[in-house]
This record gives sequence, C-alpha cells and structure tokens, in this order.
Amino acid sequence: MLPLMVATPFKLFDVGKLTDSLKIKFRYYNLIGILGIVLPFALFGWVNYKSYGNPLRLAGTLTNVRTIDAKGNPVGVSLKDDNILDNYKSF
Repeated sequence: MLPLMVATPFKLFDVGKLTDSLKIKFRYYNLIGILGIVLPFALFGWVNYKSYGNPLRLAGTLTNVRTIDAKGNPVGVSLKDDNILDNYKSF
C-alpha cells in the first residue's frame, strides 16, 4: 500500500520545464479516483465516531450487554469461570 501512496502524487501532477519557468499540470481525472477512496473512508470514520466515540473502532470490538437492570443500565457479567459462556450460546 505504501508504494501506491508514494507513486500517486507523481501520477497526479505532471511537472515540466519551460525555458524560464517550471510548468506544473494537474490531472483532474486522477482526483476522482482518490476521492472515490478517501470519501467512503471518511464517511465510515464519521459514522464510527458518532456511534462509538472513535473513528477507528469497529462494531465487533464493543462490549456485549446481556442483561439490563431496573434503571435501564447494563449489568456487567464477570467471567469467573470459563464455563459461564455456555449460558450465552446464540443458537
């Protein structure tokens, strides 16, 4: 992935030398490809930040809540024994 990140700016700009100055051309169609990658990742990070408080946190890494007390707060299950997980089989 790193070689692609290094090579992309060289493909995005075309640098040439005129007689007295330096000519830089920008290729706009390459920008569409970069935005096609960056925008979905930005949206994914924003949704994760709003949902979990961290843009890099995945939903599978969240703590599961099995029971809720009378006030509506989650009740934490302390795993004292490895066999306690047998009570929480999903199917």
